[in-house]
Amino acid sequence: MSTLRIGSLQWDWDKVLNRLILFVTIGVLANLAFSFWITDGHISWEQLKFHPAYFLLALLLALVPWLTHGFRLLLWAKLLRHQLSLRQAVQIAVLTDVGSVVTPTIVGGAPIKIGMLKKHGFHSGEAGILIAIASLEDIIFFVLVGISSLLYASPVQQSMWMPVWEGILKKGHLLPYLMVGLGVWTFSYQVWLKKMSFWKKWQKKLRRLWMETRVVLRFIYRKGWKTFLLSAFTNCLQWSCRFMVLLTLIKSIGIEANYLELFFMQWMVYLAMAFVPTPGASGGAEAAFYFVYKSILPESLLGIVVAGWRIITYYYILLLGVVLLQIGRLLQSSLRKKEAVTNRL
Repeated sequence: MSTLRIGSLQWDWDKVLNRLILFVTIGVLANLAFSFWITDGHISWEQLKFHPAYFLLALLLALVPWLTHGFRLLLWAKLLRHQLSLRQAVQIAVLTDVGSVVTPTIVGGAPIKIGMLKKHGFHSGEAGILIAIASLEDIIFFVLVGISSLLYASPVQQSMWMPVWEGILKKGHLLPYLMVGLGVWTFSYQVWLKKMSFWKKWQKKLRRLWMETRVVLRFIYRKGWKTFLLSAFTNCLQWSCRFMVLLTLIKSIGIEANYLELFFMQWMVYLAMAFVPTPGASGGAEAAFYFVYKSILPESLLGIVVAGWRIITYYYILLLGVVLLQIGRLLQSSLRKKEAVTNRL
């Protein structure tokens, strides 16, 4: 049995590989079926003007997040005084994406990333803080893009957001009651926890984790501002490259559109995907994309765009990630055999 160890986690690699291939196969078929359904089977192939250069650029842009993710890990490793090579950092980024297959979108590959960081010498508090910082950097990007999108809002976007703002205004008076209810629930939950036997077992571990987290937070607060700003800027580039995949894909099939609007409106799609409970937001991603862009892109080509966008930004990344990990495992196995033969001699 072939195993893959990630910190304290241990995977049966063959099972993971088989399940992932099955998941990707089903996902791609479902994606194509959805794309065919939303166009009622009427796809205007004669309207397509395929430009291979733009399509290749879309494939390359989809890979940039691995490099930027790895670079951000190197920044934090240097600040926290851990040894981490670029190859190891990119490997963590790839495994994080592959691991997201088995978790909801809002969780992503965070458990895998924590395990890999601990494997490379980061303690639990540091790994947890880096996950939290990555989430904060994502929030910063989406706030910036969201504000820019609203400032640039077209009538289509305004009509999409009006029900949201009206709902917030109508239900805003319920916020104080919600906060009080949350406080009561939190207090009651803590009282219940203290009475449970397992709470005593985990109390020391949680206290230790909290102490480690506080130390790391103080250190970053004192000396990590430059690292945080550079990491946040790199994360903005990372998301921008991911957003540019759609633009280059549309350009590759000859659709003329308002590219700035197409770029900004993607934040609505990714925000909606965060609340889809399926791994990788499967199903929900295609639906969110369709509802956001159905009034902008040509109906006869919308199915092709949905299928191409989803395959490039998700399934293509998963398959390539697995291929790279498999090649890495084979190379490591070959090196170990050579070392074993050398030691015998």
